Amino acid sequence: MEVTSALPSSTCSQIQREFSALLLEVDSTYSGLQTYNNVKWLSRGKVLERFVECFEEIKVFLDDKDLGNFPQLNDDKWVNTLMFFTDLSVHINELNLKLQGFGKSIDVVFGYIKAFESKVKIFKRDVETKTYKYFPRVTKYFEKASAAEQNEMELLHMKYQHVLDSLLDQFSDRFSQFRSLEQTMKIIKYPDVVVYSSLELNGFQWMQIDDLEMQLAEFQDSIWAQVFVDLRSKLENLERCRLQNQEECHYEQEIWSAWN
Repeated sequence: MEVTSALPSSTCSQIQREFSALLLEVDSTYSGLQTYNNVKWLSRGKVLERFVECFEEIKVFLDDKDLGNFPQLNDDKWVNTLMFFTDLSVHINELNLKLQGFGKSIDVVFGYIKAFESKVKIFKRDVETKTYKYFPRVTKYFEKASAAEQNEMELLHMKYQHVLDSLLDQFSDRFSQFRSLEQTMKIIKYPDVVVYSSLELNGFQWMQIDDLEMQLAEFQDSIWAQVFVDLRSKLENLERCRLQNQEECHYEQEIWSAWN
């Protein structure tokens, strides 16, 4: 919202203090709104989430301070759309967080992306059946809609389906190159069992090994194959630790060690 965009910084600070005082007065969970920082770009989704969590308090504050006219805040259709995109941004933020940081091999990253694509298909079915199990904020506002507003709500159902279809298309297009190399990427952790006829050998030309297929075939029946069985066991333990927040996980170190 651009409520304070044209105001002096001193006035903005005063408004922020007064809004924080209101949140304290109504025993809100939050003490204020988050601000978006270009350095910490993941905060963008958090800004939207915090805005929605303080939505009723914001409406009261704007009315009380006479800071402008914002009819959309009382427009059920606009608010419902806001709730949908907030719920969706929460899901996308979860994916973003998984993709951040060091220590993840390319197949792990692509695994997160494929899993999210599957989740989007579940979200779409959730919207099609009007269940909204994975969109709790939307559910809350659909329940408030009167019978007269149901036709508009139907249009929103269709709009949300279109948004999710578009999201799937964008993921499919953006990660098409990953998809074409999906089988080839398995060689990172599964060289002992991968089917070499499925590999895109052009991707290994930089190694300047003319008989790469022959060498890999010999490798699969060698004593060295056990190295990658052990590697996968180590990576499973690292992933378990990561999920339990026990320690930093550096998958690539274990992978480099195995290949060396």
